[in-house]
Amino acid sequence: MPSPDLSFHRSWVGRAEASALGGALAAGLLGGGGTIGRRVERDLARRLGTGRAFLMPSGSAALELSMMALGLKAGDEVILPSFNFVSGANAVLRQGCKAVFADVDPLTLCLDPSDAERRITRRTKAILLVHYAGVACAMDAFLKLKKKYGLALIEDAALAFGASYRGRPLGGIGDLGCFSFHATKHLTCGEGGALAGSRRDLIKRIEIIQEKGTDRSAFLRGERDRYTWRSLGSSYLLSDLLAAMLEAQLGRAAAIHLRLVSAWKAYQTGLAPLAEKGLISLPRPPAEAAVNGSIFWMLLEGPWKGRRPEILKRLKAAGVPATFHYVPLHRSPFGRALYGKQKAPLLAVTRHADRDLIRLPMHALLKKADCLAVCRAVSGILS
Repeated sequence: MPSPDLSFHRSWVGRAEASALGGALAAGLLGGGGTIGRRVERDLARRLGTGRAFLMPSGSAALELSMMALGLKAGDEVILPSFNFVSGANAVLRQGCKAVFADVDPLTLCLDPSDAERRITRRTKAILLVHYAGVACAMDAFLKLKKKYGLALIEDAALAFGASYRGRPLGGIGDLGCFSFHATKHLTCGEGGALAGSRRDLIKRIEIIQEKGTDRSAFLRGERDRYTWRSLGSSYLLSDLLAAMLEAQLGRAAAIHLRLVSAWKAYQTGLAPLAEKGLISLPRPPAEAAVNGSIFWMLLEGPWKGRRPEILKRLKAAGVPATFHYVPLHRSPFGRALYGKQKAPLLAVTRHADRDLIRLPMHALLKKADCLAVCRAVSGILS
């Protein structure tokens, strides 16, 4: 049996985070865009290999600002996976654009480049990639689509900090990369996010939009004698208090990463016999991808297809706090209302994930013994 205190998710926080918060309070660093925040932004840009990184109030805010910075407008189309959290679609719709839902790859549950290409029209302006569960999308294929059709690539790397593709950090490959440091993520400051990129035109726009549509950032660098209203914008800043906590989390990022990847590999190895019997399928990242272990999932197969409620109930009874994940956006109440009587896209893999995906406990404080106990519990139920 797993430990009685086994939890689905736990944040690894302690004295370092408490000390960082206390130091920020003592120094009176409370607002956004302060010395701590700027220091963390430089650290993030270095880790991601991008020209700039901007701290955001949330990953959702980063997605919204990315759409604004790209200048997307009414009538434009953005392709994104339906198996996805709502923030990406909300960001697309807030710009007056159309969200075009595509299917995911059965090996990774990341956006399928072939299905995405089938949905490109003359109105398509961008593809919003989601690196699901800390596994890279097929970036070679998407970079080819970007070049072939002249599209922008936005990486939703909310679950992918620390993961990479061909040695390049996810979130630092496309035009813009969006990150989340929400309480449910393996690196967290409670709320918060980041937006990263290297294109100078986008960096200039982001600076202005982030500061309520003003050129305050240029003023703070001494490039203006005063700042004023330049364009539409909003307050997309993160308090230095939360930036201080994030800085402490970044200090233990390497240790968190090692523990997560170790747990991910323990699940992958322990559940392989069930996959070989055709009872489940497991994530199969591309050889070019280095995972970060932020999520571990399995798909019920064979005689267990369509029986997820039963399996979750039995896992709970065995002391395993497992759960489902996204309701596909095109099948949600709002998604159905949004597109009315239009024929729903046939997204077969998305439907399978919707019905049969199970997420297992995953966090940096997870013990290897608990990973093995979870594997035994799953095997006992499915065998």
